Amino acid sequence: MKALLHSLTAIALAVPAIAGGQTAAVSITPEFKAAVQQYDIVQNFSDGMAAVCRGGNWGYIDAQGREVVPCQFSRVFDLDNERTDYGFFRDNGYIRNYHEGMVAVAKETSGAKTNYDRQLKWGFMDRTGRLVVDYIYDNVYDFSEGLAYVMSEDFTGFIDKAGQRVINTTGKYQPANDGQGCAFSSGRACMMLASDDGDVKYGFINRQGGVAIPFVYADAHGFSEGVAAVAVEDTLLQDNSEATYPFRYQFVDTTGAVVLNLRFGTKPGDFSDSLASVTVDGLSYGFINHSGEQVIASNYFTADVDMTKNMMPFSEGYSLLGIEQPLPSVADGKKKKKDADADDAGQQPPVSSFKLIARDGTLGQTVVSGPVSQGCALYCDANGKYGFVRPDGSVAIPCRYDYAAPCAGGEVLPDSYHFTPEGVAAVRFGGKWGYVDLQGRDTFGN
Repeated sequence: MKALLHSLTAIALAVPAIAGGQTAAVSITPEFKAAVQQYDIVQNFSDGMAAVCRGGNWGYIDAQGREVVPCQFSRVFDLDNERTDYGFFRDNGYIRNYHEGMVAVAKETSGAKTNYDRQLKWGFMDRTGRLVVDYIYDNVYDFSEGLAYVMSEDFTGFIDKAGQRVINTTGKYQPANDGQGCAFSSGRACMMLASDDGDVKYGFINRQGGVAIPFVYADAHGFSEGVAAVAVEDTLLQDNSEATYPFRYQFVDTTGAVVLNLRFGTKPGDFSDSLASVTVDGLSYGFINHSGEQVIASNYFTADVDMTKNMMPFSEGYSLLGIEQPLPSVADGKKKKKDADADDAGQQPPVSSFKLIARDGTLGQTVVSGPVSQGCALYCDANGKYGFVRPDGSVAIPCRYDYAAPCAGGEVLPDSYHFTPEGVAAVRFGGKWGYVDLQGRDTFGN
């Protein structure tokens, strides 16, 4: 359940859009339907592009269904859980999504025969399938505000979309928060600076590589909704404190000016949909607004804890509150499965059960299986079929689709079953993947 909750959290936070803030709308025309039906697997659109698989090879289509990047990347999996991204895809079967018109791609360069000896180099491809940045980096992160963080033996820092090295952080700054902080937001990237004695401080650089906010903080998050959470060491309180988080957290603006102070020992999350989670123990969570008012009491748990009251970031005015529900029976009367894997026929218990909770704390009555996205949430009926409902519980898309659980082999993709700004969601019907739009039109059948 924990892995699923993490993937749902990522779905709730994902806002794919093409460069310039516009979204490539998808229309399910006869031509688009015919184009999609040639693929064995399709993934959700991101940034106007979608990963597709045919005959075991991956490529990309655009919003019109044109195969822009040919299906030529072989699907070979390294099932060692300790390994990270490699190839054109990740070891859990995910394809790297497009961001700002670019997608990270990798090439095996060593010629090794075993997974453990493989050596990969990363580059970037544009929307036309042209390799813009050659395979020269050991690891790369996605583009944000026109820059991407890359790493190699001779260079760590940021490149632009032409591959030019514009910010050199080699031997100086390191990416914060497992690399998440190195994404630019509001013109700032959160980085770490280690002193000779090993003391680590957090701060922010600007798009020119200069220090925008000094490296004086014990912890820091990247910017979200124009502010960033930073931790200040309060020695007067810290020395005798038994707090789980012995810091005073603040929110600062892009100049470093403090716009909100929190109580000592209270740790915030990032703002999403104008609300940020807060906790004092890492277990129970509530939410505050930009004024620091706690609008939802700390009575809930997050996806980081495998419990029954899991609460996730807000999206479109709603969060998900995890609840325990009996598994529905499947249509053919088969015995309910106790594990999380679909059987050969694709029958699958619901991924999990949630209720929607509004910004004022009001709990909805309809049990759903995913966050609100484009006004709809994933819903499972008594026969184990999936569709979509609106927050008020009314049916948006009838339940006729088969859910497929995440798996290491990549046959099924958890980054599906939610609507993206392109106006479609990737779903599965009769063992085949396709798309359904917000009007219920899909790519299955004639």
